[in-house]
Parts: sequence; C-alpha cells; structure tokens
Amino acid sequence: MKTPKGYLSSVEFAVPTNLTATINIQKNGTALPPFTVSVTDGSGKLVVPLPYAATWEESNILVSATFFVVGNSYTRVLPVEVYTPYLELWEVRSILGSTATEEECWSVEASVRNVINAHTGQSFGYSANKTIELVADAGTALPLPEHTISINKVLEGINPVYDVSSPIGQTFLGDGKFVITGD
Repeated sequence: MKTPKGYLSSVEFAVPTNLTATINIQKNGTALPPFTVSVTDGSGKLVVPLPYAATWEESNILVSATFFVVGNSYTRVLPVEVYTPYLELWEVRSILGSTATEEECWSVEASVRNVINAHTGQSFGYSANKTIELVADAGTALPLPEHTISINKVLEGINPVYDVSSPIGQTFLGDGKFVITGD
C-alpha cells in the first residue's frame, strides 16, 4: 500500500468481529508510540489512522494490529510506502475544480505518476540507505537514475572525494572537479 507524504491518512484491516486492537507502527525500523483502535459497528473493518509522525516524510512503515478473538491473539501486518506525490492535492484540485473529492484528486495524481514513470522508464520512489554506483567521465554531468534525497559520499575509484562523515566535515577531499547542488 502507498500513502502520500505530509497528509493525514489511514489504513484498513479486515477483522472477524467487533474488537479493540493495539496498533504498533515502525518507521524505517524505529517504533512510534503504540495506540488502540476499536471496531464497534459490526463492519469487520478496522480503520487505523496514521499519525503525522509516520507520514510527514518519505519512508517505509509497518503497521501492525494485534487483537484477541475467543481468547487467542492475532497480529496482522501491513507494509506502507510513504511517497512524495508528483502533484500536491491543491494542485490537482486547482485543475479539476473545487468540487473534486480528495479520492478523485489522489486517483488523478496516481494516474499522472504512472504516466510519468512509464514515459521516463523510472520510478522516483523512496529507498532508505540505498547505494547507487554510477560511472562518468570528467567532462560530463552525471545523470542520476532516480530521485535523490541526499548524497553522502562520492568516490573516485576507492578514494573518497566527498564524504559527509569525514572528520574534516562536508568538504572536498579530492581535486574538486565536481559540484554538488540541491537540498
């Protein structure tokens, strides 16, 4: 499942009866404070609101719901990718008009994202702690194959020329024939 970053959203679990579940959320391996959610209407649908702390930035989260049925404990787990939308909700609404529902807007955004991904042959999704190896010559720019949040290290062969963890800080360690720009 996917949910856009920066928006309040929820996930749903199918459950067999009215019950109260303990919800645990892990964001990139770090646990957020647990909370409880109840089903009291007989629908069999447990709706879990995702706290803003889980969705304010791109990440991978695991939502688990633990509940009891006839004295036995059960846990359902749902992985959720928090992604950056290509178009924000207000941008889509300005195109579709103010009467467009949030569901219609997110449907259009998903369609736009799929068209862009298909056209470019790329996906600009989130991947934590990913290593990308690229080769380029000294006379050209280095095209990045996907959305990049940060660059932590640049190597020439095995020699670092830029390293944020360097004891001398975020400085150029090589001959400085490259430029890193952006956030």
